[in-house]
Amino acid sequence: MEKVAKKYPVYYGLGNHEAKMSWGRKRFGNLYEEYMDTIKASGAIVLRNDFIDYPKEPIRIYGLDLSCRYYKRLQKTKMDEGYLEENLGKMDNHYYNILLAHNPAYFEDYAKLYPDLVLSGHVHGGLVRLPLLGGVISPSLKLFPKYDGGKFVQVDSIMILSRGLGIHSVEFRMWNPAELVIIEIIPKEK
Repeated sequence: MEKVAKKYPVYYGLGNHEAKMSWGRKRFGNLYEEYMDTIKASGAIVLRNDFIDYPKEPIRIYGLDLSCRYYKRLQKTKMDEGYLEENLGKMDNHYYNILLAHNPAYFEDYAKLYPDLVLSGHVHGGLVRLPLLGGVISPSLKLFPKYDGGKFVQVDSIMILSRGLGIHSVEFRMWNPAELVIIEIIPKEK
């Protein structure tokens, strides 16, 4: 990240592991603060329920820090009414709004804020992928998750869900190569 941040702006959105470290102080001690200090020292800008305007372009980047209750295993917790707006505010349609939201299971909720683009991860492509069926299991132990990797559209919002570079608790990937997604945003001609 340090090498990339020397050449380009890097924006860091939080996921379930950061949430776990932040909420589990008894178990993890000061690990969250140490980790965040390392991320910030690399030159990355951490967006924790915050936003930043991209320099020179009308682009606003939001980073959502979901509560641990939205990462439960075996069940999807219904998102509280107003939760996203309470944590992120309303999105301004004068900008191209990008939302960094780690857990793709809530894409329908994210779309209600009208982001133009949602960037997500968490599912690692479903660990194992089967031809025609896609990802087999998510980190929340959901079989054949709806959102496992790729491009999804909800109303006027697009979500790009990366299968990522890493692995989860089960340390293997089958028919599910790691990926680094590169997105080029081209402004509309005036």
